[in-house]
Amino acid sequence: MTVVSLGSLGYLQSGTADIDVAPTPVSPGTAARTLATPQTIAIAAGTEQAEAAWRFVHFAAGPEGAVAVARSGSLPLHRSPDVRSAWFDRQPSPPPGTEALFGSTWLFPLRAGQTLAPEADHQIRAAVQMAFRQTISGESTWDDAFRSYQQRLHELARSRGR
Repeated sequence: MTVVSLGSLGYLQSGTADIDVAPTPVSPGTAARTLATPQTIAIAAGTEQAEAAWRFVHFAAGPEGAVAVARSGSLPLHRSPDVRSAWFDRQPSPPPGTEALFGSTWLFPLRAGQTLAPEADHQIRAAVQMAFRQTISGESTWDDAFRSYQQRLHELARSRGR
């Protein structure tokens, strides 16, 4: 068993092992929450097709593009009925248990415009694991664990000069 953010779903499913997905356990009477790191789309500063690139970004980040993103195997920010259908009707089918992701609150660790270096991936995964471990063990509340996780990611972003 491993505890990961939504950003790891596509990576885990692309492996050779069959996986199941389950929401993080919650105390009775509390809402399910999921750490989420949205996909990033970037446009090269020197692109010769800036207008077309911006049109693509607006499409991909919007509700119609979210359907295409879901069909590709990544979970988009939009969780409309069309996105849900695209997610569950695709082949290969998504891991069992992912229906819980459509009913939980997503917590986003970075502010708009903040980025992390790709080489920080192991530090990000360690921060995710720690937040979930503290919550599941009862050592911390969701809110406190998430604040700690956000603080670590903000530190990583600041170390990049962002």
